[in-house]
Amino acid sequence: MDQNDRILAAIDGFYGAALGHLGWDDALDRLLEAIGFAGACLYVFDRIARVTAASGKPPSAPGLWHRFDPALRRRYETEAFRYDPQRRLLLDRPDIRVRYDALHISESEMDRDPYYALIEREAGFRYYIGAQSDPQNAVGCTLTVHRPRRDGHAEQAEIDAFQLLFTHIERALLVESRLGLTTAADTDETPKVLDARPTGVVILSSDQRVLFANRSARGFASRADAFVLSPEGIRAIRTADDAVLQKLLADALVPASTPNTMVGGVMRLARRSGRRDYVIVVSPMPQRAALFNHLAPTVCVLITDLEETPSRSSTILQQAYGLTAAETRFAQQLSMGKSPEQASTALEINLSTARTHLTAIFRKTETSRQTELARLLAALPKQPMWEEDS
Repeated sequence: MDQNDRILAAIDGFYGAALGHLGWDDALDRLLEAIGFAGACLYVFDRIARVTAASGKPPSAPGLWHRFDPALRRRYETEAFRYDPQRRLLLDRPDIRVRYDALHISESEMDRDPYYALIEREAGFRYYIGAQSDPQNAVGCTLTVHRPRRDGHAEQAEIDAFQLLFTHIERALLVESRLGLTTAADTDETPKVLDARPTGVVILSSDQRVLFANRSARGFASRADAFVLSPEGIRAIRTADDAVLQKLLADALVPASTPNTMVGGVMRLARRSGRRDYVIVVSPMPQRAALFNHLAPTVCVLITDLEETPSRSSTILQQAYGLTAAETRFAQQLSMGKSPEQASTALEINLSTARTHLTAIFRKTETSRQTELARLLAALPKQPMWEEDS
C-alpha cells in the first residue's frame, strides 16, 4: 500500500466511524499509519465545554487516548492538563489550527518541561502535532498525534498529510453529530412543536447541563416558586425537593438492570406560591456512541402544571387503551403525580381495588412500572380535537 492508498484508507475510516461502520480506534489506527506517528488523543466537545476549558478547568469529558495507558489519560485529565503547553496555546489562539511542537520549542526546553517528561516517561513519546477544529463548529474537537524520540522529527510532508486528514476528521465528527446527536435545539421544527406543548420539556446531557428547554419549562422556571433553570442544570428551590430531584436525575443515568426497562421516576414539586404542586417525570433517553455520550441528549424532564393543564381526556384513555371508567379515573389520578395509595384515597376505594386497577392499566397500556405509565400519560394529548371545538 503506497502513501496515497494509506491516506484514502484513513479518510474512508473517518467517515466509516462517523456512520457507525467502524470504531474510532480503528479510524485512528489508519490515521497513524498514514502519517507515521504512534499514538493519538482525541477530544470532542461543544462550545460551552470550550469556554470551560479556557477558564483553566479540566476536560469536561474523557478523551479517546489511542495506544496510551488509561492511567496516563486519567492523570492528564486530573492534573497534567494544567501544564500542557500546547493546550494553553491552542485555547488562547483559536486561529491556530495545526501546530507541530518541535517547530516552536527547543529540545532543551522539552527536557525541562514537566509535561514532556511525563509523556516520555509514561508512554515513550516525545514529539507531537496538535490540531483544533474551527471554534464556530457546533461540535468541536482537538487531536494530537505522538511519536517517540527515536523516530525523529516530523517531515513537512507528514505535517501536511496530518493537516489534510484533520479536515476530514472535523467533517466526519460533524456528520456523526448530525446523525446521532441532534438535539431538539439543533433542528428547525422540533422546538416549534415542543414550544406548543403545555407540558414543560427539559433535555439534559450526561453531566446534567441543559441542552434544551421549551417555552413552558422556561415560563415555569421564571416564576421562581419551585425550580430554577440555568445552563448548568435544573434544581428545585427547596432543599428536600432538590435532593429527590437530583437523585431521580442521577438514577436516570444508570442503565436498568433488567433488559428492555428504563430507569426514571416521578415526583411532586412543591411551590412556594402555595399553588398546586408541579408533577415531574424524569426519563432516560437512548444512549449514543461512546465518543459523544457527554454531548448527547441523555435525560428528559417533563414538568406539568396541574393549575393550567386539564386532566387527560377520559375519551382518549378509554378509546386508545380500552380502559373502563373506573380504570380511567384511577389513571387520571396517577397522571397528576399521585401514588396508588393517594389515588385510592382520593377516589375513596380500598387499596386492593386500586391494585387491581393498576394491574389492568399496566396490561392494557403495555407498561410494567409506574414510571413508564407516567411517561405514556404525559405524552397523551389533554383532549381530542372535537372536545376543543365544542
